Amino acid sequence: MNLLLADATSSYTAVAGGLSIDSLTYYMFWIATVCMGAGTVFFFLERSNVPAKYRTTLTVSGLITGIACFHYFRMAAIYEGGASRRNIVTSTGSSPHR
Repeated sequence: MNLLLADATSSYTAVAGGLSIDSLTYYMFWIATVCMGAGTVFFFLERSNVPAKYRTTLTVSGLITGIACFHYFRMAAIYEGGASRRNIVTSTGSSPHR
């Protein structure tokens, strides 16, 4: 319970400290992309340090995390594109996305 309370408190502090929800979302996409990329590098570099019967498992794990890294990178770009379109105001003063 204390862990959940601490997490909620730190999220509130981050938002109250000047970070918007968009900034938090970008940060989470960045963290996920870096983690998946680091996992990919780790799996491929450690392939030679495990018994032969586990090398295929590390190769598949590296491929999965590599694909996930690419998808998180693309999702962040799509989210950023959507965020910029949400704030568009036409010359008449109305938003085109209603």
